Parts: sequence; C-alpha cells; structure tokens
Amino acid sequence: AVIALASVFAPSLVVDVSGGVREVTFSWGETILMDEAEEPPLLALYLLALLASLAYISVATIVLFRRGARGDAAVLAIGVVWLVFTLVQENLAQVGVTDSVFLSDFGFLGFVLAMSLASANRAIETEAVLRNYRTNLQEAVDERTAKLEAAQEQLVAQAEEQAASAERSRLARDLHDVVTQLLFSINLIASSLPRLWRSDPEMAARSTEQLQRLTRGALAEMRTLLRELRPHTIAETELATLVTQLTDGLAARHDIPAEVHTEIRVDLPTEVHLAFYRIAQEAMNNVAKHANASSLVVDLTGENGRVHLSILDDGLGFDAATVSADHMGLDIMRERASGIGADLTVTSAPNDGTTIEVSWDEDGDA
Repeated sequence: AVIALASVFAPSLVVDVSGGVREVTFSWGETILMDEAEEPPLLALYLLALLASLAYISVATIVLFRRGARGDAAVLAIGVVWLVFTLVQENLAQVGVTDSVFLSDFGFLGFVLAMSLASANRAIETEAVLRNYRTNLQEAVDERTAKLEAAQEQLVAQAEEQAASAERSRLARDLHDVVTQLLFSINLIASSLPRLWRSDPEMAARSTEQLQRLTRGALAEMRTLLRELRPHTIAETELATLVTQLTDGLAARHDIPAEVHTEIRVDLPTEVHLAFYRIAQEAMNNVAKHANASSLVVDLTGENGRVHLSILDDGLGFDAATVSADHMGLDIMRERASGIGADLTVTSAPNDGTTIEVSWDEDGDA
C-alpha cells in the first residue's frame, strides 16, 4: 500500500527516470530504449515489501500443502516460482549479466492467471459440492416427507379405526340397554297373555296394545341402530320415516304416549336432511334423560322450500335464563342449526314442559 501511494503521489521515490534514456542492443540485433535513473530513495523498501510478499505466499503454499489442499498449493508454488524467475531475470538483464527480454510483466500476469485458474477451479468445486448438497437435501426432504405422509396416513387409519371401534361399542351398549330391555318386556307380556285372556280379558287387551307398542318401538330402535352402522342410509331414508322411528323408539323405551304428525313435500339438501335428523335425535335424548314427560308431540312439515320441526313434551322443563347454553345438548343443536342456516328456538319453563322448534328456508329466510 505504501509503494502504491508513493507511486501515485511521489513517483521519484520509487522509480527515478530523471537521468534520461539510453539505447540497449541485444545479441540478436534488437535495440530498445531504457531509462537511466539513479537509485530511488524507497527502492530498498520496495524490495523489502516484495520479499515479504514472496515469503508470505511461500508460507501460504506450505500451509495449504499441510492442510491437504495439494492442488491449490501446487498452483500457488508454480505461480510464485514463475514470478521469482521473471523478476530475477529482469534484474540480471538490467545489470547486463544476460541479454534477454524483460519478463517481469509476464511473470506477474502468469501469477495472476494461475491464481485466477485456482479460484475458478475452487468455485467450480464449490458449486459441485453445493449441487450435491442440494440434491442430498432434496432427497432427505422427500424421504422425510414420504415418512411423514405415511405416518399421517397411519394415524388417520388408527383414528378411523378407533372411532369405528368406539361407535361399535356405543351401538352394542344401545343394543343391550335398549333393544334387549324391550325384547325382555315383550317376552314377559307375551308369556302372560294366555292367562290374562282367561282371567281378565280387559287387561289382556291393554297388554296386547302395550305389546304392539313395544314391538313397534323395538323394531324402530333396531332400524335406527342399523342405520347408524351404515350412515349413508340415513341420507337415503325419508326424513319423515327417520323422525317417526326416533319417536316410536323413545315412546317404547320410556312408556311415553307419543303423537307424530309428518307432512313434508320438499327435497332437502343432504346436509339439511342430516342436520334435522341429528337435532331431532338430540332433542329426544334430552326428553328421555331429563324431561320425565308423560306425553310427546312431534310435528314435521315442509313445502315450498321450507321445513319446520317441532318437538313438544309436558315434562319438568327448565328456566332458560339460568341454564347454560351447553346444558342438555342445546349447544350441539344450536351448532347444527347454525351450520345449515336454520333457526332454533327453545321454549321452556319449570314444570311447564319444553318445546324445540327448528325452521329452515332454502332462500335463507328461516
């Protein structure tokens, strides 16, 4: 850096050309002009800097060789040797020891070229390493993604299997708790009918009616459970049939007189069909669990793109102002109604029964 600054701002400190020029003739007859100069003040510093640079490059060559970068060390050594040779040759030519052209510029150019080739080779090698790294990384990512997808599929399959197992267990409990109980009651009444007909025909007639109701309820419960085993059949069965079977099953299980009125003449979208069925199912579960009702009236009507479902019981009722929204499945019913854009209204009071109404309009005016 010092030599460079001196060459720009005070050239005579490094190179002195004040002595003019002289002709030099080589042995092959060529004549050139050379500067006649006195020894500049910073020549010693220039030579010292040159020697220090050469020493530094030599040490770097040795370090590279010891680190295993023998190719880079060889290129650097060749460049240094060529540069030193041309510098020595130029100085010998200047003092007249040899008659030859000056090669120092070519020596420096050769050194720069060697370093450039080494850098370019290193860049090519680095690019190859990076390319291999990207390839390996992509392969690792693809492999990891495939494993994650396989694990996700396995988890989904396990979740589906667990859900199916839980649903089968629930249906088995329902079958045992509901249908078995109904069949036991039916068998008990049927076995006592012959004696009742002989002793008390009027009671026998009432028992026969009860037997018919229990049989109808057991049949309805069995059909409901079978549909739960094959959910697609729920969407294929008319909503009026589904609601009637739910009501018959509830009436048979809990000995509740029930009236069902259905008059629906409209084709419902599948999601609306399923939502009304699930809301009716949840409402009747609430009647069975909490209402302690003695009668039930279910009304389902639909025409001109409108459907209305009403479920009324004369049970215990509740105070809507003090009951939380998630009590007795109300939150579930509200979510299902909201999912299809229907209105759900719950009217109840203590000891005054409960009425649940759901209205849906295909135009959105529920």
